[in-house]
Amino acid sequence: MTFRAGEPRPERAGRRKGTPNKVTQDLAAHLDALAEKYGDPFEMLLHIAADEDTQKSVRVRAAGEFLSYRHPKLRNVEVKGAGGGGFVFRIVRGDEEDGKKPDK
Repeated sequence: MTFRAGEPRPERAGRRKGTPNKVTQDLAAHLDALAEKYGDPFEMLLHIAADEDTQKSVRVRAAGEFLSYRHPKLRNVEVKGAGGGGFVFRIVRGDEEDGKKPDK
């Protein structure tokens, strides 16, 4: 059965969700081969960062490179109130109700 323009695609047609494409598969295979040959780059960074015989500036840079993968940088996000203006934060203690102070 061939697909004709204007007709709905047959159910379950196409690549399944989450299936990597050919380029992604090839890249993953290449990176796996490099890791097999030269060692895991993350482990290498950790060894460099932990080696006290290595120059301190190199150790700091290696730790920073590893850190960027472990804890990604966060984007700056501007928060605005209603209508684009400011807003007010009100901090309420856990034992307060509706902003009233508890009776003592």
